[in-house]
Amino acid sequence: MLGGSYVGWTQWYAAVEHPPHLAAIVPIVSPPDPWLNVPYWNMDFAVSAVAWACLVSGKTNQDISGLDVEHGLRVLPVARMPAALGCHPDGYWDDWMGHETVDAYWRGVSYQSRVPGVTVPVLGISGWFDDDGNGTTTNFVALGRAAHHPYQRMVLGPWSHRGTPDLLNGDFGAEPYVDHNQLALRWFDHWLKGAANGVDTEPPLDLFIMGDGVWRKEREWPLARTRWTKFYLHSGGGANTSAGDGRLDTLPPSSRAAGAAERADTFSYDPGDPTPYILDPRELELNLNENYAGVEAARRDLLTYTTAPLARDVEVTGPLSLTLWAATDAKDTDWHAMLLDVLPDGTAYRVQDGIVRARFREGMDHEAFPVRNRPTRYTIDLWHTGLVFKAGHRIRLAVASAAFPKYGRNLNTGGDNNRDSTFVTAHQRVLHDAAHASYLTLPVIPR
Repeated sequence: MLGGSYVGWTQWYAAVEHPPHLAAIVPIVSPPDPWLNVPYWNMDFAVSAVAWACLVSGKTNQDISGLDVEHGLRVLPVARMPAALGCHPDGYWDDWMGHETVDAYWRGVSYQSRVPGVTVPVLGISGWFDDDGNGTTTNFVALGRAAHHPYQRMVLGPWSHRGTPDLLNGDFGAEPYVDHNQLALRWFDHWLKGAANGVDTEPPLDLFIMGDGVWRKEREWPLARTRWTKFYLHSGGGANTSAGDGRLDTLPPSSRAAGAAERADTFSYDPGDPTPYILDPRELELNLNENYAGVEAARRDLLTYTTAPLARDVEVTGPLSLTLWAATDAKDTDWHAMLLDVLPDGTAYRVQDGIVRARFREGMDHEAFPVRNRPTRYTIDLWHTGLVFKAGHRIRLAVASAAFPKYGRNLNTGGDNNRDSTFVTAHQRVLHDAAHASYLTLPVIPR
């Protein structure tokens, strides 16, 4: 089997059933389980999916060029978005709206819990900016734990979901393109025809390292030589906008100079004017490396923490995460984080981002609402990258409570975010003192 996106998904659904005639698969940019990425991101509904739902309504591609998608994305309640745009997806839209936790409905369409039982060789292909990219990496890790599995490979390049760097900003060098069909042909030649072409003896990872502009072969994910490095958040209480006093470095709060303030940073999150995420919903690409310098300079509902200019190149290759201590006066809210590469001229390119809904911080199969105004620890998965932050660049973390319209707005009421229309403003605190150290964990690779 061979194919991308949804067709990559269907390969996994087939493979976990162990059909006797399936010999090998090549899932390209395939999503994970549906509550992790499509149509929900960690049970935060992806309202931008309305463009896709209109595109494929009637089970054939429609012309959506005339739809005012930007207007449709702001419609409340979310359940009425397709109707407001004049399109009528099949019953799945209503199903999506009615299942806001990981329940029997979602478990019935899950496959990842069964990935370790897959017995056919797998060639997974994805890109650093693939908006379904966590499917490829998490499946690689899960399958790698299964001692019985014959062989798998993973290829990660400087691509978006579409499979090319054409929509991305920046120059990736002379060799970013890869012919996916040639990779698949070589894979099938070996596993179906017995060709001795080396695919079963070469290192199983091919990674394009951005910044260096080179392909590199590796043997495991994450890399065994990774130095897991904590970059701590610091400020004097004024990290709002990129002109604020937010700092990022490897010294924990207790190690800083005596008297250095670590006052909590505060902001207000208004669902009526959510912090923006840059995308064109008609492109159906949600993970591009857009320039956020303008957003970060203008929005006081966004906190930024930035390193000093780097004295030397820093390679970051592997999984990324943020440990965040935060508090809210709302019954429920969201916490969003974005990693950025800041160039000497101030350009701030998105590297990766992630989100957690407060009520699901303990698990997406049940709601656990936070205690109002009580500092609470959150872990935010920022997926992965393979990037060299060049000398003179700065590493930045941005924290907000929305990234709209990539993610749906939390209405902050603790109610039904898909069917409700009323919302309240949340007053937020991000803590980073010695008792509540907040830090970004980066997989730094020795140079």
